[in-house]
Amino acid sequence: MKKTKHPLLPEHWLSQLAYQYQCHPLQLNCEKVIKDLFKENPPQELATAIDQFCIAALTEGYTWQQGSPANALHLSKNIELLIEVAYLLYRKNDTTTISDKILVK
Repeated sequence: MKKTKHPLLPEHWLSQLAYQYQCHPLQLNCEKVIKDLFKENPPQELATAIDQFCIAALTEGYTWQQGSPANALHLSKNIELLIEVAYLLYRKNDTTTISDKILVK
């Protein structure tokens, strides 16, 4: 079976945001993504949930107490989106090229 590639993305690009917003990651409006994410989960609620998710992930037994296990899966998807948009913001703000960094040394 031949593996098909997404037409917009090289294999190394993050795919969740590109799939959800149907555009190339570097063309993505990161502000809109953050607003959408925090509209669904206010920042304080998301920070608390991330703490609870990490505790549950590091515990030997089942400890998720915030509703259904599907809530943990949904939260993990939102954490992934937050990490992806943080990376894209970093990439967009990094205006120096590799050759510029080498020349500075």
